[in-house]
Amino acid sequence: MDEETKKVGEIGGDNMAEMLGQLSKEISRRGDPVLLEEIEYPIEVQSVKVREGSGMDTIKVGTPVRVRPCFETTGHKPKTTYDGVFLGEMPCGMTSAYWPKIKELTVVSSCNPAMYVPALKRVVWGMESFWSRVDKETKDKDITDEDISNTPYVKALKK
Repeated sequence: MDEETKKVGEIGGDNMAEMLGQLSKEISRRGDPVLLEEIEYPIEVQSVKVREGSGMDTIKVGTPVRVRPCFETTGHKPKTTYDGVFLGEMPCGMTSAYWPKIKELTVVSSCNPAMYVPALKRVVWGMESFWSRVDKETKDKDITDEDISNTPYVKALKK
């Protein structure tokens, strides 16, 4: 195992090093991908793979949620927490790549949590808000600046 892989393995544990090793083997098998905007046509395609993004299987559709949007719009007060309903992981974009070495076209849908917020009369995406499931502890609690600051990825970005 090379030194860089060992460093990453130390951060993510043995599974991370194993995963990187498998990824490296797969890249060797497939060759470098070519993004659609870089493809020189015509191309020969022997297979098409369509993959969906990962889902949040732990949250059921219809689950009550609390949502604090990051956007500003008419009728929305900044820093306000709204009641909403979890709609599930919804596709919000597509990306694709062509693997010339194995003549494979891969299409992947990007998914993001979607919540309907009746007070705003719109769907709010997870990527444009801070949100959480409603439970006994959060039922009547607003999502505060402190809650946001204590979110792991926000902490990481501040470092």
